[in-house]
Amino acid sequence: MSESVIIERELTASQLSRLFVSLGMVYESGLSVTEGLSILLGVANNQTEKRLLTALSEAMLNGSRLSEAFEKTGGLPQYALSLLKVAEYTGQMADTCQALADFYDKRDRLSQAIRSSLFYPLAMTLMVILVVVLLLTQAMPIFDQVFAQFGFEMSGLARTFLSIGIWMRSAALWLSLVVLSIGVIILILRVLPVGKRFFHWLFEHSPLTSDLSFRLSAQRLMLGMAAMLKSGMAPQSAIELAQDLVDDSRVKSRLTGLSQQLSTGTSFQKALFDSGLLPKESHLLVAIGFNTGSNVQAFERIGEDLMLSTERKMVSLVSAIEPGLVAVMTILVGVILLSVLLPLLGVLTRI
Repeated sequence: MSESVIIERELTASQLSRLFVSLGMVYESGLSVTEGLSILLGVANNQTEKRLLTALSEAMLNGSRLSEAFEKTGGLPQYALSLLKVAEYTGQMADTCQALADFYDKRDRLSQAIRSSLFYPLAMTLMVILVVVLLLTQAMPIFDQVFAQFGFEMSGLARTFLSIGIWMRSAALWLSLVVLSIGVIILILRVLPVGKRFFHWLFEHSPLTSDLSFRLSAQRLMLGMAAMLKSGMAPQSAIELAQDLVDDSRVKSRLTGLSQQLSTGTSFQKALFDSGLLPKESHLLVAIGFNTGSNVQAFERIGEDLMLSTERKMVSLVSAIEPGLVAVMTILVGVILLSVLLPLLGVLTRI
């Protein structure tokens, strides 16, 4: 097999966490990396991991370092690849692998929390749409028949709803094709770079998710800084590499300002405080960390605090959306039913 086997897509956060946990254990055990990779290959449970581990083993048997092997195989984010290069020169591979494992584990847990939080509002939205469609297409024609039996016709708002329902039934095929096309387009955009950029832009600029976007990028930054400083990387280099970790343009802009301040000789602590990247309540923790040599632990704690606050923010956002969706569904259903029932009661009183 060629040593230039490429894993076209980056490994997921969950896969990266498991991989770096395993590599950290290999380095701590004193085994050679090639022996460790052979052991990992024997227990790999999917084809992507098997291809990656096989390619890594071959590259290292041909004299490559681990970072060089990853460059040839692909599958690793640039941030993790850069950290491995630093760790190879500083001799802190075990600590770096563990730091990367922690980083991607927290990133994976937060991603799962976001997906879980979004599921219920999306399900509620689909339910609202389904209930309204059923009322318009199935219930309204039945009410129209009831009016006809009494010798009356629907009028006003009820007639409008009936017309909408009749049109939806006649155009059901086309509407289904449109909905299916929109779903396919969204799925394609989620894969294509231009689509990912669009969704990132929408997430960052939406009034509902703007603050959440900033918090997520800040959380990744803090945990990434902890991992980089733990590997022995200089703060200036860590800040430059941190650009790869964040999606929010506001965080990127503040990182650029922080890097410029450091280049003018400003202390890392002061530049960090002035950048606005840290919550004000965490300044004391950072100050203590820098003055006691515990800056890695300080960044880890800030990252974990940001993760918890982000989860709370998502819960509060969902809590705000849920009653809104219930209110919308109640109002829509109520308006549709009342537009029919009130005239029907009038008809019944005349009989």
